Amino acid sequence: MLLLLLACANELPVDDGCLDDDRDGHCNLVDNCPGDANPEQDDFNDDGVGDGCDTLRLSLDELTSTAIWFEYEAEEATVFYFALLDSDGEARVALDACELCYPFKRGYRHEGDEMVCNNCGQRFEVDTLGDYEGECNPGIVAFEVTETEVLIEPETLEASTDWFE
Repeated sequence: MLLLLLACANELPVDDGCLDDDRDGHCNLVDNCPGDANPEQDDFNDDGVGDGCDTLRLSLDELTSTAIWFEYEAEEATVFYFALLDSDGEARVALDACELCYPFKRGYRHEGDEMVCNNCGQRFEVDTLGDYEGECNPGIVAFEVTETEVLIEPETLEASTDWFE
């Protein structure tokens, strides 16, 4: 009976009594991300979890003391960010934009132990990325580090789309 219910739930219109907490037109039973509206049910990595609920994962094995740039396809804009290891081997992640220079969309470059704003030339020590907020400091990205990965919640990057539109 449960199998039949699950098979039919995907075909049931939401108004036929199923719960749709995120109001995206898909019943919670079959919604691949029931807490985040995603009417297209996008799932870029085919893991069964919708893109809006996927945690972004960067392998610590791939990070070095040289910055690597990444893109996140948000609904409103593509968000650019970078990650690297500081002089103590700790992961650092930041937006490729700052509060003052984001309208110019020029980002940062990596020179030695510093990130340099491509618009105004301001320099920031890699070891301080994420410690200071505002002005020309690279935008802060909240992240968590496990034994093997850096984890970034998509909503952290979604909140920064206005700097990349």
